[in-house]
Amino acid sequence: MKKEKIENVINFADASSNVLGLVNPAFSAIPLITYAIRRVVGLISDNDIVKRIKKIEKELKNKKISIDEFKEKIITLPEHEKYFISNSLQHIIIKCIPETVDIYISIFIDCIMKEEHNLEEELCEIIESLNSNDIILLKKIKSFLDAGFKNEYIFKSKEKKLNIEKNKKENLKIEKYNNNHKNELKMLKMDFIDRNIILKNTTIFWKDFRTFCQFPEIPLNYLLLLNDDEESFYGALFAKSLMKLNDLGVLQVDYLVTVGTANNLNIDRFHITLLGKRILTYVSKK
Repeated sequence: MKKEKIENVINFADASSNVLGLVNPAFSAIPLITYAIRRVVGLISDNDIVKRIKKIEKELKNKKISIDEFKEKIITLPEHEKYFISNSLQHIIIKCIPETVDIYISIFIDCIMKEEHNLEEELCEIIESLNSNDIILLKKIKSFLDAGFKNEYIFKSKEKKLNIEKNKKENLKIEKYNNNHKNELKMLKMDFIDRNIILKNTTIFWKDFRTFCQFPEIPLNYLLLLNDDEESFYGALFAKSLMKLNDLGVLQVDYLVTVGTANNLNIDRFHITLLGKRILTYVSKK
């Protein structure tokens, strides 16, 4: 029994050494890297481990960061960040799906190299929750911002501007009336502010986005309930992704309130949050 245990330890050590021998030797000098590899040996093939480590090396080159710089930053990390980076590295090696691995690695490296890590930690946590459909939706949003027709956005922006001007004129009339009738009952100004948020490069109207993505014209809340054809199922998957990104704080969805029950899939528009904008900088359009 004791002999078997010793043999298992030796085999485990050999497996770890084999993997480390297949990556850049400089990574072997980073304890956090070697520790992470030893934790996952046996859970995934050696080739897959090596491929993920080489992706990290490639991204370091893209960011013009030497492995020595990378190592020095890791060594000086506080305790909390070391645990976070160790867990993140394990996630990269054995849990990241192919659609998210490059995004996660880029954020992971930025988290190590920057002085403040809070934002990158939040972004890593969000990316860990995404699936391939979520990534496709993010890519569509990024493409839409660059090339999509924004007819509804233009119409609603003009309408909002006209309403603001109209309210101003009404308030000037009210102010003039009150000044001329000081001893009479005063008229109240138009102080009501409609929650009509329209922000450049942030707000996307569903009608514009639906046309750009060629989604069916059926409201999203019905797509998830009434139809089981392929086209509807395709739209239903993205409806689910929209709600998921809303819950994760990547998007902020505004929906129409109608008579009867309200449904958060009766979407009028959605806004890209500060977290969403940062994530989009890591997402490619390809």
